[in-house]
Amino acid sequence: MKRACAAILSLSLTACVPWTVRPIEGQSAAAQKERFDANRFVESEWVSRILPAIEASAVNASSLLPASARKPGTHYAVKGVARILKVNAIPPLGQMSVDCEPFDGHADAVIQIGPEVRGSSVRDATGLVPFSRFVNQIDFANVSSKLNARALQCLPPSAEIARAQGRSFAFTGTFTAGEELPHIVPVRFQWVEAAR
Repeated sequence: MKRACAAILSLSLTACVPWTVRPIEGQSAAAQKERFDANRFVESEWVSRILPAIEASAVNASSLLPASARKPGTHYAVKGVARILKVNAIPPLGQMSVDCEPFDGHADAVIQIGPEVRGSSVRDATGLVPFSRFVNQIDFANVSSKLNARALQCLPPSAEIARAQGRSFAFTGTFTAGEELPHIVPVRFQWVEAAR
């Protein structure tokens, strides 16, 4: 009798489903396609808003405040002409030590050449990309990464940079105060002399 009851109970439990499975509202296939796309955001804003704003607010590197007078955490846009003193093109955090005009043979800044870039100065220097434009911190951080990557597209090929010690270039870029030498993310880059 006990076995018969157990069999009937088991059969009745497997014959019905005690819950209903339904997709969460807003998570349909159409909604998935509408998820935030950081690449699309950057491409839609870069040429029309962000790059012009950085260029318009950039101050000449020679007139930068002394390191001791820069407020840590402040984002700056800067421009100038620099000469490459040393290149470290080893990824992921490649960089160039540079002497900015007027040249004195000493390093005034570091130009980040990637492929990875430290900081969020490109995103934050203009005030055009505040957190309030995004629904979460992940999207905000992704935009910073994509902006850094987009900025580095202004650079010549890495093989060309690797053998460029002693060459001069004009640049515009951004950095966040906090280190003795500014670590600049370039957004514009142009050689100002022929290769040797």
